[in-house]
Amino acid sequence: MNLQIHHPRLLMLLLLLIGGLTAAGVLLAEGGEEAVTPTPTGDGEFDASRIVIPQRLIPIPSSPLPTPAPPDDEKVKQAKKILDDSGMVDAIAGDQEWSIAWTWWGKVDGADEGQAISLGVEWKKPVKSSGPWISLYCQGTWIGKGTDPWGNIHVLKATINLKTREVVQFVVSSPRTLDSEESKSLEPVPLERKEEHEKTELYEAATGTLLFSGWDRDAPAKYRQCPPGKGDDS
Repeated sequence: MNLQIHHPRLLMLLLLLIGGLTAAGVLLAEGGEEAVTPTPTGDGEFDASRIVIPQRLIPIPSSPLPTPAPPDDEKVKQAKKILDDSGMVDAIAGDQEWSIAWTWWGKVDGADEGQAISLGVEWKKPVKSSGPWISLYCQGTWIGKGTDPWGNIHVLKATINLKTREVVQFVVSSPRTLDSEESKSLEPVPLERKEEHEKTELYEAATGTLLFSGWDRDAPAKYRQCPPGKGDDS
């Protein structure tokens, strides 16, 4: 039996339509956009020029930096005991009861990863104090000790090296609160420095070697900026 095609143009358009819709269905299954349905022309035929094959949407995977988990309870307990045994907080807060406001990882040369814990220590009644304070500089490369006077102190930040069981940072800190007005009222206030408060000691954190002792203004130039790649803002 011979099959006669009376409308070859119509057959070609139908084949294009079927092929186009099949391709669109595959793309939609792979996450593409919705295809535009062709509409018939006035004479009942389909206008193949109106078949739209959507472009495939290729999702770009995002790679956010993983948020580290906070120190576990056991390490926080160890750090708190070392700080408590040092008597440093009591020397500032007096007989006030203090508590841990927040915990996070610290960074100091000579401490293995996960062995430096930072604690936020707070109490209610503000105090004035000249420390002594212990500061970490240059991503934990240097430790500085000084006696700058501060007022309205409610919060201290302490970093503890669990490996050496030492307090390697002990500085005045701002409160962590969502209430901006309350935060302003609890901000520590730097007091006027006297000559005796301008003296400082600078140590190498990894070895404890004394690098400089004396007046701030007399510190050698090499200690006025961080070693390459160790800037606190890098």
